[in-house]
Amino acid sequence: MTLGTNSIQRAGEMRIENMLNEQAIMKLHSINPAPLLCQSAVRKLLLDQAAKTRAHKFTRVSGQTMIELNEVVRQWCVLRVARLPSKGKTI
Repeated sequence: MTLGTNSIQRAGEMRIENMLNEQAIMKLHSINPAPLLCQSAVRKLLLDQAAKTRAHKFTRVSGQTMIELNEVVRQWCVLRVARLPSKGKTI
């Protein structure tokens, strides 16, 4: 009887682990890769600028471009704060 109880318990634990893994995977897909940017506004700006200055028409902006722009903005913010004087309360 102990053998049956242990196998049922292990099966239940495996189901819980699988559910947690699935939830973690779903959460990874829902994380915004560019949280510092309004992605729709950035896409519109990039495509408008490309239409004005480039002979070739661009229709999409890659996710990698958005991630790179987010990193540039993050680095700018870090450097901006580092350049501020130690006095004062406003950035």
